[in-house]
Amino acid sequence: MRAWMTRCLTTAAVAGALLGSVTVGAQASTQAPAAESGRCKGFVEVDRHELRNASHALFGTVVLYWNATYQMNCVATFKSAAYGVATHTNAYVCTKNGSKEVCSIDNGNFRFLAETHPLKSPGCVRWGGLVTGIDGFSVAVNKPYGHC
Repeated sequence: MRAWMTRCLTTAAVAGALLGSVTVGAQASTQAPAAESGRCKGFVEVDRHELRNASHALFGTVVLYWNATYQMNCVATFKSAAYGVATHTNAYVCTKNGSKEVCSIDNGNFRFLAETHPLKSPGCVRWGGLVTGIDGFSVAVNKPYGHC
């Protein structure tokens, strides 16, 4: 019995690898792109905010990442509502360079996530994101300057 289960698990793992990934729920499927292959690859998560509507339904999660080696931030908005359906989704991160504000923004109709390009940000940043559901209702967060 034990050998049979080991073979089954090994077969499932190999099949999953051949297909690209084995998903064990929405959280795993929405977190993988930035952590493993997206623009924020190699960055460390420093903050996150869940996007919930008034009924507490989860629309998505906005995550702020940091790369200390390059002094850069990156933001990804992972969809939960309308996952796999192209709806308006965005992610942004901004910093100040003297009196000028510089931002990296990813904004459009996306199926899984929006993800900024890394932004050189040795000082404070403001960040946020938005997810629109199939019904057209949007949930957003706009974090003020912080993480200095």
